[in-house]
Amino acid sequence: MKSRILARMLLVPMIAGAWVAGVTIASERSASSMSNAASKFLASLTPEQRQQATFAVDSDNSHGGTTSRRSSSHATVFRSAR
Repeated sequence: MKSRILARMLLVPMIAGAWVAGVTIASERSASSMSNAASKFLASLTPEQRQQATFAVDSDNSHGGTTSRRSSSHATVFRSAR
């Protein structure tokens, strides 16, 4: 009886640890694939399009890391991609 309880008590942290490790690995892969896609997208643009689609992080166009579908910087990227 005690061995079953002990086994269950050990199993829960092991499963939680595996889940955390899986989430961490998945987020790293996602960030890497997004970075690669952005680099390929920018490489496909003409210099004029690239200038419209990008801006310096410290510029007035940056919006503090928040995303918004109504952001002017996003609209510029979509107009440039056409």
